[in-house]
Amino acid sequence: ASVDALSVVWTVASIWGLKLGGMSLQKACERFGVIRGDTHRALSDAEDVVKIFKEIRKLTLEDLEDGTSQQFLQSEQNGQN
Repeated sequence: ASVDALSVVWTVASIWGLKLGGMSLQKACERFGVIRGDTHRALSDAEDVVKIFKEIRKLTLEDLEDGTSQQFLQSEQNGQN
């Protein structure tokens, strides 16, 4: 059985109030400043997803009390996806 790891990260992010679903791995890496490994290689892509998750988690450590990230809310309101 296969799992789309990026979809799992977006689902977890949505629990924290971040609306990022549907973003490609490339776009996500760009948005979170993750330097990609070998593209379209299973292990490297999985490592990139973990790096993205860690970046999201760092941001959520400074979240608002309701669990939403002020930084993401501001960028989404400005149309920067």
